[in-house]
Amino acid sequence: MRDVYNAVLVRGDAVGEVMLYGRGAGMMPTASAVVSDIVDAARGSARQAFTKLQFFQNPRADLPVIPVSKIRSRYYVRFRVADQPGAMGRIATVLGTHGVSIASVIQKEPQEGGDVPIVMMTHNTIEERFTSALGEIETLPFVKRPTCFFRVED
Repeated sequence: MRDVYNAVLVRGDAVGEVMLYGRGAGMMPTASAVVSDIVDAARGSARQAFTKLQFFQNPRADLPVIPVSKIRSRYYVRFRVADQPGAMGRIATVLGTHGVSIASVIQKEPQEGGDVPIVMMTHNTIEERFTSALGEIETLPFVKRPTCFFRVED
């Protein structure tokens, strides 16, 4: 195998096109492995292979699982709001009322249709507080589109 690479191309609204690549097995060995995995799944033997190879086996399975509502994380959140005075202040007030602290904020110029994107990063907070705040923010009359958010794992 000389100079054999595999690649994955990912497109995102914020980042555009991102290509991840590295040394690989080549076109035919990769295709063979993918077809083999599909056949195993169709025959119902994929679980046996995973068990035999101990993929996803957790030696600490006896540890308690924390409900997702109780985890602590930072959040990236993007609001699309009407371009009107006080919108960001109202959002910040609701977040604060629910115990969610803002680490940084960027408000961009209005876009097509007059929507203004507001992008925030929160400090660590409990998911339950964050989602509760978002639920209240989504009911505000100036919020124009569903809010987009991602957990940020440090």
